[in-house]
Amino acid sequence: MSFLLLPPALRSLKHRWARTLTEVVAIAAALALLASILLFVSGNLSAMTRSAASRVPLDWQASVADQQMAQSLAGKVGAVPGVTEAKPAATANFSGATHQLGGSLATAGSGSILAIPPGYLGQLRPFHLLTGRVDSSGVVLSQPLASTLQAQVGDMVGLRLGTQSTSAPITVTGIAVMDVSELVFQPLGVGASGAPAAPPTQVVIAPMGIFQQQLAAAPNVQWEVHAQVNRALLVGGPADAQQKLATFRHTVERTYPGELSIADNLDAALGVAAEQALYGQAIFIFLALPGVIIALWLAYYAATSGADDERRELALLRTRGALRADVAGGAAVQGILIGALATLIALPAAVLALSLSRLAPDGMGGGTLVRTGAMVLLVGLAAGIGARLGLAMLTYRAAVAGSRGKAPVARRPLWARLYLDVVALVISAAVFGVDRVTGLSAVVNPDSNPTLALSLYSFLAPALLWIGATLLLVRIASRMVSAGARRLPAAQGSNRLLPFLMQSAGRRTRSVSRAAILIGLLLSFGVSLGLFSATYDQQGIADARLTLGSDVVVTAPPNSALGSSTLNTVATTPGLQATSKLLHTYAYVGPDLQDLYGIDPASIARSTQLRDSYFTGASAASTLKALQQRRDGVLVSAETIKDYGLANGDLVRLRLLDASTGQYRVIDFHVVGIVKEFPTAPKDSFLVANLPYILSVSHVAGPNVDLISTNANPHAVAAQIQSAVASSGATVRDITGQLALTSSSLTAVSLAGISRLEEGFGIALAVAATVLFAGLTSIERRREFATMVAIGARLRTVASFVWTETTVVSLLALALSAVLGSVLALMLVTILTHVFDPPPDALAVPWTFLGLLVAAVVAGAVVSAVMTLSVLRRADLAAALRE
Repeated sequence: MSFLLLPPALRSLKHRWARTLTEVVAIAAALALLASILLFVSGNLSAMTRSAASRVPLDWQASVADQQMAQSLAGKVGAVPGVTEAKPAATANFSGATHQLGGSLATAGSGSILAIPPGYLGQLRPFHLLTGRVDSSGVVLSQPLASTLQAQVGDMVGLRLGTQSTSAPITVTGIAVMDVSELVFQPLGVGASGAPAAPPTQVVIAPMGIFQQQLAAAPNVQWEVHAQVNRALLVGGPADAQQKLATFRHTVERTYPGELSIADNLDAALGVAAEQALYGQAIFIFLALPGVIIALWLAYYAATSGADDERRELALLRTRGALRADVAGGAAVQGILIGALATLIALPAAVLALSLSRLAPDGMGGGTLVRTGAMVLLVGLAAGIGARLGLAMLTYRAAVAGSRGKAPVARRPLWARLYLDVVALVISAAVFGVDRVTGLSAVVNPDSNPTLALSLYSFLAPALLWIGATLLLVRIASRMVSAGARRLPAAQGSNRLLPFLMQSAGRRTRSVSRAAILIGLLLSFGVSLGLFSATYDQQGIADARLTLGSDVVVTAPPNSALGSSTLNTVATTPGLQATSKLLHTYAYVGPDLQDLYGIDPASIARSTQLRDSYFTGASAASTLKALQQRRDGVLVSAETIKDYGLANGDLVRLRLLDASTGQYRVIDFHVVGIVKEFPTAPKDSFLVANLPYILSVSHVAGPNVDLISTNANPHAVAAQIQSAVASSGATVRDITGQLALTSSSLTAVSLAGISRLEEGFGIALAVAATVLFAGLTSIERRREFATMVAIGARLRTVASFVWTETTVVSLLALALSAVLGSVLALMLVTILTHVFDPPPDALAVPWTFLGLLVAAVVAGAVVSAVMTLSVLRRADLAAALRE
């Protein structure tokens, strides 16, 4: 490579400043899109760390030999800088519990005990109180245990320890929900193998004094130290924070060798966040990559506008001895300048775009900017050099062929001869079919060093679809446009201008088809991204509604029902669309205690959202109809169906607590459907039955949950209901607050927000591509237009040739984007189906965004028509004729 032609190469950039500026802007748009993605994801890694750490209520657990060591080590560990709290604790088991109810006795099976010291509920919060308090005069019961015993605050219950026949009488001072039972009661110490298979639901939380006085004889006592880590230590992304936490943990363990072996729950949460971060970055980059590539193609498309001028200049330079190396050196320098200038524009544009869209992350520091800038600069230089070198070599070959007086031999490219477009589409369809049949999807390797597994395979289908569709369009687009033009009426003898204009466009099939492909791919990028993002938003709301139950949910106090006055008050609240009563209780399937939901099948679909994907083997409507038709019918979760070998029609005998006697009764049910998910239900094992049947066999006072759908502001409706039913002790929640809490595997990084940013780039690039096509058409046909004007054609007539081609290109591009964008979105949603919780039944259609895309193309066509008229009025037509 030689740089002898450096001065004329620089002068060429200055002389053709409009084309140079177009290339710079096109490359800058691609780089800005890439930089915004990188900055957003990298900057939000620290936010992911904070989010993951905030959901861990018990960071460290360490098993110790006895109470004295637990108290001693808790004091020492609590004094270590970086530890905010350390307390001694103990776990144990009880063999049974009883509660005297008038003339009957309510009993419960075995469970677990958590002993805590005073002041435990500070930084440490493995449970939260529903009612009552932690007090040295009694114990706190978990909600399932209190429900089984029908115990309330102030009641006296008996705990049976081991095999002893007598029970220790203890007062109930509170009722709580165990938030992380699987962590609190996990095996610790030598030989421990992680959390138990079934975390206990029946739990007694005892103050340390009562535990020592009355429960010390409980079997399987395990003394522990519980601690929380200062979140200020968790700096950077989840992977970096995990490494810093491991170093800190090892330092503490080395300080007390042989005394302390820590089970790090916080490390596990950061590991999951690190996997999500890596997966999120891969998804975001994959979603943005087509837009970046197409924007770079747009830059090359802009560079080819001067191919004829470049060819004439190179022919002249060759007569003066210029070699291929000289031409390549000059083009490389041009590319370096264009790429560097594009990078200087792209970085501030990316930061500005993030700020305007309110997506600028808190963690976007100087180091992140430098790393992103270096990566973007490399891509920008590669894009600039590639575009200029590609054009230089193309024009050099044309100049050599022209100087020899021979037309270059037109040969089909290698990919066309090998039919790589067809091969890519066939493989894409095959991979997608395997995904649909087997349910394979991208997963994350659960190692300490998170890496994507199956990522190449998972993204192979959409990537090959992009490649195959593009190559296929390059192969057949020109023929399709030509065939369409031939079918139009001949222009000869016609008094109308339109047939003549269409015939003219048909003779320029290569330029028209190339522009249609470019703009169509840009639009399909926007369509696929818009559909994917809208589906993600839709499922986010569905996830929140699934977790909460409905728009607004009223829940009775523990171990009580919603009174008729409360239900009537709720029903008369303005803004309600529908309500449906629900009973949440428990039932034994064999030895397993599972959640049981009593519903009204006729009304529940109006007050909440029931998707077909929640059920197996039938739609939501048909499943509810089957439940309604059989009084003793029950919907069984898929996990329970598998565990107990059940099928539709089978008899299943459940043990329900009879409120009138305080004893469990065996009640016959028949399986009428299989349910995977249900509003308010847990993810694993649960049952759904008819509310009247459960009330009749269990003698419960009434439903304890009311699901409410509303067409007004859910938060305002919830506040109004809360003020009206506050005296009853009922609690009211709404979907607005739930949306902030509910998360799927990627919500730590805002997919919705960054998608909006990418959609904005897609709209802007579509407008730019449409305008660019009109501008290039004016340049390529300037001699034709000058001839038309010279023989008396009006400027408006001449301009109509440009906007006719622009209209044809726009219509073809819109048709291409509708088909290709929809298929790509379907592929992405299918491949990333586990990102959506629950999975979508169908793609959500963002009509507003799609309308903006169409408006962008129309706006580009209008702007191009105005620009064409303006250019023709100012053009030196005489100079064009002399060329």
